Amino acid sequence: MTEKALNGFNVSDISVKLNGRRYSFWKSASIHIAVGEFAREVTLTVSDDLESASAAGNLYMDAPISIICDEMTILTGYIDNVSVNYSGTSHDITIRARSKTCDLVDCSYDGDVQFNGQSARNTITDICRPFGIRVLWRCPDWTIGEYNANIGDTCAGIITEICKRGGVFYTDDENGNLIITNMTATPAVATIYNKPSSGASNVLR
Repeated sequence: MTEKALNGFNVSDISVKLNGRRYSFWKSASIHIAVGEFAREVTLTVSDDLESASAAGNLYMDAPISIICDEMTILTGYIDNVSVNYSGTSHDITIRARSKTCDLVDCSYDGDVQFNGQSARNTITDICRPFGIRVLWRCPDWTIGEYNANIGDTCAGIITEICKRGGVFYTDDENGNLIITNMTATPAVATIYNKPSSGASNVLR
């Protein structure tokens, strides 16, 4: 779904859904998705227009959002950063959002750090459960060997080590789920940037 949505996308087709409202007035967009990274990232800049920028002020840090491209969801997560730049006649707002799986990167693991002889699938599922992150398992399970993590290690760091021992990859999907897979059909890194030559129409839906 994501590959289809991003094939020749136009920034005017991208909208942010927050609290039931859709915001569609972006001047530029950058979308980064990668196998071997936990959280996809989208950066959007509002057009140099006071009305649109004022509407974008409704978008705030840590708010749960969905990013939609051509009516297809490409990211489900949270607003990670909002930066504002002012000038005499306008001000720009740049918004960065990351997948729900960003919690695994940002948070330390709070649990028993000894994983010796446990099922990799059950362990990763247990690590993700407190964050409401679903794990989509697309490879055979394996037993973790002798592995004692350090207190304070991030959830992502522990999952990375477990996946390394099983020779598999991790990534996320458009719904904020974590995918564990041994398939490499998806490009290792895909960064897509779009900025139309003429200003995108300013629409608040």
